[in-house]
Amino acid sequence: MTDNEFDRTITERLRAYESRVSGASVPELEPAGGRRGASRLAWMGLVAAGGAAAGFALALALNARIGPPVGQPSSSPTPSAQATESGAPSPMPTQPAEPTSPPAAPAGLLAVSRDGDVHLITWEGDSVRQLTDDPDSGEAPVAWLLDGSALVYAVTANDNPYSSTLRVVAAVGGEPTDLGVVHPVYGAPAWSPDGTRIAFGGDGAESSGIKVLDLSDGSLATLTEDGGTSPLWSPDGSLIAYTASDGLGHDIHLVQADGGEPEVLAPHPSTDQLVRWVEIDGELKLVFESWRDTDETKFAARPWVVNVDGTELQLLSESGLDMDLANHEPLSVPSRDGAWVATALATGVFVGQDPVAGDARLLPGTQGWDLASVSPTFSADGTFMAYAHVADGEEPRYVVAIVVLTPDDPEPLEPEIITPEGSSDSAPAWQPVAE
Repeated sequence: MTDNEFDRTITERLRAYESRVSGASVPELEPAGGRRGASRLAWMGLVAAGGAAAGFALALALNARIGPPVGQPSSSPTPSAQATESGAPSPMPTQPAEPTSPPAAPAGLLAVSRDGDVHLITWEGDSVRQLTDDPDSGEAPVAWLLDGSALVYAVTANDNPYSSTLRVVAAVGGEPTDLGVVHPVYGAPAWSPDGTRIAFGGDGAESSGIKVLDLSDGSLATLTEDGGTSPLWSPDGSLIAYTASDGLGHDIHLVQADGGEPEVLAPHPSTDQLVRWVEIDGELKLVFESWRDTDETKFAARPWVVNVDGTELQLLSESGLDMDLANHEPLSVPSRDGAWVATALATGVFVGQDPVAGDARLLPGTQGWDLASVSPTFSADGTFMAYAHVADGEEPRYVVAIVVLTPDDPEPLEPEIITPEGSSDSAPAWQPVAE
């Protein structure tokens, strides 16, 4: 593929982005040897190492090049058997493994928080559109609508990091729509198990309880008006547990995800905090921490367990259940096709088929980080993953890196940083592609 052919291919991909995101500004391509010419070399760096365990790795630098361009012959002649003086053919020289074509460029744009504003960028890091511009606040992507037409993002004022406003804006830009207030300190937005809905809550004037945003069509439903926070979906997605105050303490509440009258589980004047859902012998239970029947000091909270109908309220230590239920399970983010899972463990963020079981590789630069900071996000086809971390240097800055995912590659992941020098990127979210 010549430089011009490659540039035309990239232009076609960007035009495809433009058709999905109407009005997108397609950047002009520079001549080979410029930014795009360098990009070509990075693309050509995606060649196979050969063998059953071979896989792709991103080039470590834009000017790195490994082997001949895919689809073009090597400059070396093809080895052939040569007759020796005795007339017997010499052994056939070992031929290198045929390079495998690199994965196709992933569909969809990346939304990132670039220097505090939301930008839409290509998978190479080139800005297509800036969606927000507010020097008095920071904006960060939260989720895309499933058809990729609009983006949900959080706006946090620089002088008030404890409260954020969720907004939705079309991918083509325009005026955003406020969804409500959420208090990240008390409970971030929560995804339904199937990834199609987001529940959030707060006690601000614009959001007095639990709301659910349907990512399939952008509709917003108000489930409660009691100032509930910290929503937590049941494993089957039919129920949402949350915390709300009656003016004395905080109790665990329960509401049907499709609407209905909320119920209070095991009310008490003390403060209760959700831990997690558990299912034991087909019966749903909630584990929560409570300061009830203690001296109410900071570290006096104990784990309790209760059935979803409010019965069998017990201290976890007296219930006969595994005390490990009181510990939060590692949070995970799956790819849309279910082939990959990114999980935060004690030693960093890992990606693989089963990270908890050890079938995973560490994402470089994420040692000691959590999922909220790294924001792992997968392309729709599950071939690429983007994540954020702090780049090494005299002035540490947040950057977004891309890795190529191959199931049988045992080698460490080699990320390609796509954030331009002088910028800071975080909270990447890959635009889904409508099926």
